[in-house]
Amino acid sequence: MAEEKQSIPYRCDWDSILRLVDCLKAKHSGADRKFVEGRFGVGEKLAESMNACVQLGLIVEDSESRLLKLTDLGTKCAYSTNDSERTDILLSTLNSYEPYAIVFERAIREGMETIETSWIEKIWQADMKLNLGEARAREGAGVLCKFAERAGLGQHIVGRGGQKTRLALAPGATQKLHSHSASTKATSEENDLDDAPEAAPMPTLASAPHEHQPKTQRDTPRIQITVDVTNWDLSKTREFLKMIGYDEGDT
Repeated sequence: MAEEKQSIPYRCDWDSILRLVDCLKAKHSGADRKFVEGRFGVGEKLAESMNACVQLGLIVEDSESRLLKLTDLGTKCAYSTNDSERTDILLSTLNSYEPYAIVFERAIREGMETIETSWIEKIWQADMKLNLGEARAREGAGVLCKFAERAGLGQHIVGRGGQKTRLALAPGATQKLHSHSASTKATSEENDLDDAPEAAPMPTLASAPHEHQPKTQRDTPRIQITVDVTNWDLSKTREFLKMIGYDEGDT
């Protein structure tokens, strides 16, 4: 069997994810597995809920201490005060988690109104080459449909009587995904600007070096010279006026 490269969330639901996030809220510095098991319980449900939280960017596991910690997004989710805020966070994960985002991008581009789980599996296995086990790919596609339904993007329909399991997209689902994606991008860019070092202020005329300031008539220095011409004859006076550029025609 090929080695599994991507642990797509499966055998979990949004409620179990929220329960785990709430559990970690009590440990700001991180919680060990024993603490989590005491609050959450043991078994596959915990393991898969932990995996989903990691994949969706809600928690991280410290490589050295092995403590589980909430990410910024996980912290925001843990301290959200209403379902609407947590639904927005779920939408954020659908837009940012690559295996989910690609599914919706292609579905929107192809104008699909219904997304079958078998089509999702094909994208993951054949196109993205995630090397998932058959069960994880099949059930993981179903979990994606459940997440989408919880986020208000459509209805998760379990296949019966020859019908395939699918997500019937709700009217406005495309616009909802697009608008939330744009909002998330704008927020990210705004945070990047907030983190950027402040630019040096542009010099103004008042603070710029003197040589770069434009000279005005008022700034030009003036020199006044007084010449005593009392004893000069007319010829000498004319020569002096000519020397300083005074034209008799100006009179």
